[in-house]
Amino acid sequence: MPQSYAERSIQIARYFSWDVGEFESHLKDQKRRNDENVSSGKCKIPNFGKFFVTPFEEQMQVLEKKRIAEEATERLLAYRASPEGKREKAEKEKAIAADPLHPLYEMNQESLTSRIQFSEIPLQNYHEADSALGKVHRHCSQFAKTKHVGVQNQVDESSRLTQKILGTALVLLDNQSEENVLATKAQFEEVVDEAINEVQPEMKLMFGIKT
Repeated sequence: MPQSYAERSIQIARYFSWDVGEFESHLKDQKRRNDENVSSGKCKIPNFGKFFVTPFEEQMQVLEKKRIAEEATERLLAYRASPEGKREKAEKEKAIAADPLHPLYEMNQESLTSRIQFSEIPLQNYHEADSALGKVHRHCSQFAKTKHVGVQNQVDESSRLTQKILGTALVLLDNQSEENVLATKAQFEEVVDEAINEVQPEMKLMFGIKT
């Protein structure tokens, strides 16, 4: 075996923490397989050094990539658990919650009731917010169907339009409303139609309010 391969073999043995017996066992096993390949004609140019080190070095590369990935994951988890990581997470969540147009913003009943008073009765207020979400989604679904695309594309498009239209409407309310003053149902309907005009002008208005 050439010296360069011999030195690489030693590095391999150290990496895998082989003792003398284990190193000798691997060496004999690979020598036997190499001789068989030469005898069968599978290996036309004998090169035992390369034959021995290549598979072990490939294993080392795989293990090193795995080790690096695991260490990166451990560092990330440790950072997230740290005061700084928790503070950063809280700041990101706060920024997302304050921006209805953020890609990660979760549009739900609370998104509406925190800005709009549909009813003075809390339970009815919640139900009307839920109903409003459903109405906008159904309206967007009906529009998506007119595009004559596949079912999954219709679902994706209706979800995208619902999120974008409601997000735009809530931003309009945030810009129009005074701090700590809830908008009325009529104001919500107005900004929904305004958002439809802005996001998808081809779509029929929901409430027929000209903007």
